[in-house]
Amino acid sequence: MVDNNKLEAFIQGPVPERPIIDERREQQLIALIGRVEELERKVKVSEEYNDVLKNIILSSKDSLGNLRIDGKLLVDVTDTEALLVRKNADGGDVFIVDTTNSEIELRGQPLIYQKADDTGIVIYGYDDMVAETLEIDIDSSGNGRVEATNHLTFKSTGGNVLMVGEIVAMRLGDNAGVDSFIVYDVDFGEVASINSNGHALFADVLFTSGGGLAFAEIYAASVADELTIGGIGVANKVQVTSFDTNGVSNNMTPNHTNDHITVTKAGIYLCTVSLHVESAGGGGADNFGFSVYKNDGATEFTNTHAHRKLAGGGGDIGSASLSGIIGLAVDDTIELWCWNEDSTDNLVIDDVTMSLVMVGGT
Repeated sequence: MVDNNKLEAFIQGPVPERPIIDERREQQLIALIGRVEELERKVKVSEEYNDVLKNIILSSKDSLGNLRIDGKLLVDVTDTEALLVRKNADGGDVFIVDTTNSEIELRGQPLIYQKADDTGIVIYGYDDMVAETLEIDIDSSGNGRVEATNHLTFKSTGGNVLMVGEIVAMRLGDNAGVDSFIVYDVDFGEVASINSNGHALFADVLFTSGGGLAFAEIYAASVADELTIGGIGVANKVQVTSFDTNGVSNNMTPNHTNDHITVTKAGIYLCTVSLHVESAGGGGADNFGFSVYKNDGATEFTNTHAHRKLAGGGGDIGSASLSGIIGLAVDDTIELWCWNEDSTDNLVIDDVTMSLVMVGGT
């Protein structure tokens, strides 16, 4: 039962004094409460699943300061802007991670620094992180290098690939005979190449290191070599076997022993032949034919054809010349053949020269 007298005395009694709080501590408490309220204002957290942090949103003028993550950072989302770094006030995107298309995009003028001369950017192959790499680096002197494990291809789709600046040197590979530098046209195919043998090919015209175009020559001087004619007409032609000297040559094979020149590069050649001949003793007047053939007389080049008529009895002398532009394949052999159109009288070769010079590609 409530004692009304005591209750009334309590009500009418003196008011308890307010506890005295240190003024400095009060200010600290107010400031702390203010910081908490400010953080609550700046950071808004929305949760779609229990204990999963989905979004941290800062207002346009807020700053987080320095953020340090000790451990792994996982961005587990499929989006064209899964990770986006941009300038203030949406002033332009700088770095974008696109997990939808599995792409990373750097915009502006990205700078990549390496810590030592021998460590640059290394891009590994899809299947093998050791055997197939592309390395890009630069040394302390400013010398850049791009090196691939196998082939290095520069390609521009619908445009041009430009190399600007002074090119001091180009070092080719050591694999002999293999094209080390190739210029390719999508419409015409390979238009130029250089291999480690020092051969340069431009539009199917071959130049060799220090030697220019392919050429060769065989000749004989003052040999007085008599050729035996076994039958009448071109069907009984005989090869001129009077050559005894190999002339100058480049990327072709002159062979005076077998009286022919062997082609090592297919192409268009200028062929020239000059002869000084005599009629053999005891014969009559004869009309001799001369022509250039290939592959042991199998095929005649009819544009390299000449005739010379010599009086009989021996001692009649004359000259003949042949020239023409002919197409040749690799390993073709080029020979000079002659025949007597009137009889089986022999022919004496005093001087003879046969030359081939490449003038065009196939």
